[in-house]
Amino acid sequence: MSVDFLNDLYAGTASTDRNLYVTGAGFDGAAQPGVRLSLMGSGTQSFKVVSSTTYNEGAAGGTVTTLGRDTVNVGTGSVTINANGPSTRAVGGAGAMKFIAGSGTETILAGSGVSSIIGGAGSLSFTAATGAAALITTGSGHEVFDLIQGHAGGTLAITGFHSGADIIHLQGYSGSAVRSEVATSGDTLITLTDNTRIDLVGFTAGNGHPVFG
Repeated sequence: MSVDFLNDLYAGTASTDRNLYVTGAGFDGAAQPGVRLSLMGSGTQSFKVVSSTTYNEGAAGGTVTTLGRDTVNVGTGSVTINANGPSTRAVGGAGAMKFIAGSGTETILAGSGVSSIIGGAGSLSFTAATGAAALITTGSGHEVFDLIQGHAGGTLAITGFHSGADIIHLQGYSGSAVRSEVATSGDTLITLTDNTRIDLVGFTAGNGHPVFG
C-alpha cells in the first residue's frame, strides 16, 4: 500500500513546515503491524499489507505460497505449502501434504494423508493424526507435537529433535501412555498405548533429556 504526499509546504520556517506521519493502518478489518511512515516532503512511500486468505485445494492439489495470515485446507490431492507469511494454518486431508515452514507462526493439523514437514525459524505446532507424518528436519524455532488419544494412531518420525526447545504433548491418554521405549543405533522409538509410534531419529532419550511436556 502506498501513501502519496501531495500537499507539502515549507514556507521558509520550521513552524510552517508541513509533514505527514503515518502511525498505523488497517486492511480488510485487520490492523497492520509496524506501520510507521514519515513523509517530510512530496512523494510516495509504501508499506506491506498483510491479508488473510483461505485456500481450499480439493482434489487437484498443487503448490500454495502463503504471504499473509493464511489457512490452507488440504483435500484429496497432494499439496506443497511454502509458508512465507506471518502465520499459516494448514488443515490436512486425505492427500499428501508437504509443509515448508518459514519464520512465522505455523499451525499444522494433520489428516489421513502423509505429512512431510520442514521446520523453519518460527514456532511450529503439529497435531498428529492417523496418517504417517515425517518431520524431515526441525528448524531453529520452538516446535510442539501434539498427540491426542483417539486422533493419532500413525507414525511420527522426527529428525533433529532438540530437547527443551521441542516438546511432545500427550493429550487424553489415561495412565502411562507409553507402552514401550527403545533406544537403538542412536535413535529412540516410542510406542504409545494406541499404537502411535514416535521415532526420534538421531536422538537418544533419557539421561536428563526431556521428551514429553
